[in-house]
Amino acid sequence: MIPKGDDILYGHDETRAFIYIDDAAELTLLVGDKLANETIHIGNPIESSIDDVAKIVREIVGIDRDPIYKNAPSGSVSRRCADVSKLLSLIGDYEFTSLKDGLVKTLT
Repeated sequence: MIPKGDDILYGHDETRAFIYIDDAAELTLLVGDKLANETIHIGNPIESSIDDVAKIVREIVGIDRDPIYKNAPSGSVSRRCADVSKLLSLIGDYEFTSLKDGLVKTLT
């Protein structure tokens, strides 16, 4: 049984750019050989809403009810996505692990 309160989803319309840990590690190694003493953002350029993440998680773990939507906490950032243009210019095309595939690997 899911404890009371676990159906609440805060900030469902906010977006984040999630990156699967294996991708982050691989990208770090790829650019580590190409840069010295430079700053680079390691991240995924694809943004997903918190609601999209919650839908995928509910599907994976077998929850068939909708959440109760609430506003994000005060001070929450509505969008978080790093500028990865420098990263992509160094590595070229990269096939990021999809949000769903990453969540499946994480949750199962």
